[in-house]
Amino acid sequence: MKLMLIAAILLGLASCVLAFAEVATTNDLHKQCEGKSEVERAYAYGYINGVVSTMHSFLFTHLEVGGVSEGDVAEAVCRYVDLHPETWSKEKLIGVADAVAALYSPKDPPKGTKKGK
Repeated sequence: MKLMLIAAILLGLASCVLAFAEVATTNDLHKQCEGKSEVERAYAYGYINGVVSTMHSFLFTHLEVGGVSEGDVAEAVCRYVDLHPETWSKEKLIGVADAVAALYSPKDPPKGTKKGK
């Protein structure tokens, strides 16, 4: 019985390692956004919202996502990815970060700086 439990745990760990070793691309995210399955779309939207939340909280506090619903942000990122196939070969996290920066970065320079500098 213990041997079966150990074998099951090792099999589970091996499958996790294989899943994490595969690098997901923005093309994979594009397929999930366009997927017919609600589960695929929910995963894509959740992934996008997690990346946006992390970016906004820790890295890019200047992103203009305040007042925009999570669903609208995810939908906008999915549309951006759909319209920019040149991003499809990028790693998924980088593709989402690029889309969010293009969509939600402030259009004006930070206060105290001059344009062109």
